[in-house]
Amino acid sequence: MKGKRVEYQKFLRNKLEDERYRRLFGFSENIELAGEEDFVLQREFRIDFVLQKIHPDLPLAGIFSHFRTHNLFEFKSVNDSFDLVTLRKYLGELFWWLYRKNDGQVQEEEVTLTMMTVRKPIKVLRRLRQPHLQIGLMNESPGHYRWSVMGIEVHLLVINELEILPKHYAWLSFAEGRKHEAYREQLSENIFEDETYQVYLDIMGELQEEGKERMADEVIRKLISRMSPERAEKLLLVMPEGLRRKWQVEGMQKMLSQLLHAKFGQLSQEAIDRLQEIESEDELSDLAQRLITASSLAQLGLST
Repeated sequence: MKGKRVEYQKFLRNKLEDERYRRLFGFSENIELAGEEDFVLQREFRIDFVLQKIHPDLPLAGIFSHFRTHNLFEFKSVNDSFDLVTLRKYLGELFWWLYRKNDGQVQEEEVTLTMMTVRKPIKVLRRLRQPHLQIGLMNESPGHYRWSVMGIEVHLLVINELEILPKHYAWLSFAEGRKHEAYREQLSENIFEDETYQVYLDIMGELQEEGKERMADEVIRKLISRMSPERAEKLLLVMPEGLRRKWQVEGMQKMLSQLLHAKFGQLSQEAIDRLQEIESEDELSDLAQRLITASSLAQLGLST
């Protein structure tokens, strides 16, 4: 999974610009993405997102309720480490950005820095808790840490510590380990009871197509095992094209495996492997047609 950071940033940027997803990620109509010149500072400094409140006096709800007028947002995926060097870099970007904007129009109390990471950065938090720093580190809520640097609020959001609540669902798609297992379990229940939650499965599916682990498959498999054929077909029809095609292929492979077993008995591992290697719907349809008259697995190209 090395080298996926660019894809994750692009993924988030697309979601920020898509009305269907903005609110799911906690970005209301009162938040806009600043222009390119705002977040490219120097060659070594590039802020992921600069988010500005359109109406500063209107409060925000959800995971970013702490946002003020100008908000720098940095995202670290599961592939990226978050250590003291990273923290210093982000603080450097913050103050360089403020220096560049220092035309008398931006005050420190109008600015926040929010860093989001998947894993809890234990060493960073241990360092921040040292009394002599006097930064006032607070644990606002599970997965949300806050402190101040020269009058500017700094926030750290840890995805793997967030509560499994609908307001966090979009971000929990990036979680890992037990947290993601618990999220998948809860999301499956939600979708089974209320199909409007399926939008979060779409997010998970798009992340899977970007290269994240096959988490969406596990949710889909669990749902399909509980649903009627009609409802399962409806679920597949509204899935992202890549996942839909994959599940259609897997469904055809499963059906053919059952037909082959009925005609030729227990399949060898070689036959199973060769069947699974066929990922074209046209080729699988052709195999189903030839199965009618075939007298052996060898005639179908499934054994030597």
